[in-house]
Amino acid sequence: MIPAHRLALLMLLPLAACSGPATDVAAELPEICGDGIDNNDNGLVDCEDATYCGGPGCAAPPPTDEGFDTDQLVFPGIEDLNCDFSFGTTDCSRKELCTFTFENTSPDPATFNAECSTPAGGGNKYDSAILFQVQGDNNAAGRVSREPADAGETVLVTLYYDCFVAETFNVDCEVRAEGTDGVIPLLTTENFEIQGTFIE
Repeated sequence: MIPAHRLALLMLLPLAACSGPATDVAAELPEICGDGIDNNDNGLVDCEDATYCGGPGCAAPPPTDEGFDTDQLVFPGIEDLNCDFSFGTTDCSRKELCTFTFENTSPDPATFNAECSTPAGGGNKYDSAILFQVQGDNNAAGRVSREPADAGETVLVTLYYDCFVAETFNVDCEVRAEGTDGVIPLLTTENFEIQGTFIE
């Protein structure tokens, strides 16, 4: 005869075999993006849970220079920059308009961008009537893209008009610089306008 205490142990064995490690049912559920709730109890809410959420709705908003130190990446005098000009039908050769400088006074390398909008009535909507030429570069282009500037470097940029339209036009221009002060992000954005007056 099997002792009573051993019989009790034998009766419990099937129960032990069926009870594996506890599973977290909630952890198996996907995160429902945009409801403000941690649906799978992993401590991450909506866009914080990159396993399930992403896409344009979770993209960070474009940065602005608000809250950044804008004193180390500067475009001196650009708020007073006057590039307005007049032109005629024979002014199709490249015409110098004005210049500006970018100064990187931070301790680290930086980059800057520059671009003007395309005037209405132009032939190719992807072309710009305003060209930029960075000092030391033999070519002028419709934009400056991530032009490098070493710590303490000053970069001169010349703006030109390139034969484009046969009417008076206005364009909006933006210059933007990015860098760091050690580990602190730096960002500066400035805007100005250019008017080209057509003379028949």
